[in-house]
Amino acid sequence: MSETKQLKEHSINKDIFIIFGVFIISLISVFGIYNTFGFGDIYHVILNIEKDTDRYANIAIGVIFGLTMIVLQGVNFKKKDLLGKAGFLFTIGVLIASIVAIIFFFTTSITYPLFTMFVIGISIYMFDLVFLTLGVKGFFFFLSIFSIITVGIYKGLHSLGYDSSTLIVFIAELLVSLILFFSATYPRIKQVVLKIGTRDNIDISNTGSADNSDYEDDND
Repeated sequence: MSETKQLKEHSINKDIFIIFGVFIISLISVFGIYNTFGFGDIYHVILNIEKDTDRYANIAIGVIFGLTMIVLQGVNFKKKDLLGKAGFLFTIGVLIASIVAIIFFFTTSITYPLFTMFVIGISIYMFDLVFLTLGVKGFFFFLSIFSIITVGIYKGLHSLGYDSSTLIVFIAELLVSLILFFSATYPRIKQVVLKIGTRDNIDISNTGSADNSDYEDDND
């Protein structure tokens, strides 16, 4: 086997591994918020914390972290002036200090906050890839189509005498996971299937710029 062929096969295997990994992350990002099976999600984990103060503190951590992540999606740090950068960094510092203070004074375990921030972080990052790929209109289009499909499945099962809200929520979450998965990986899937060079959405930053090293290497 030639060295060139070995390198191509290695690249394909790497792409398949990354695609599979992103699929798992897509599932975690959706089912990690609320799992219809009742385990391994933020909702059930925080709800089962016995101490009220601890439970409310973890909710506050999730809200502060989530809102901060959402705001950061629209921030282009490079375009800020010196004063704007200083104010921005100070605000981020205050938010981080707030989260640390809440964890230090009001929570008994660091596991819950870390789990919450991990799931919320990858969820918002995955949705950021969706908006870069599909745009708001594209996301709305696919979400509408999948919603109609979900309702159709529900009505079909209901007519057969099977009525389960848990199953419908599971199907809806699975469809959203697929939106996240294909939005993040379709350029890489195209590269594997068609064997053409293309940039990878996973490498696109929230400023809209991309790392085109893969593209350039494939076309050398």
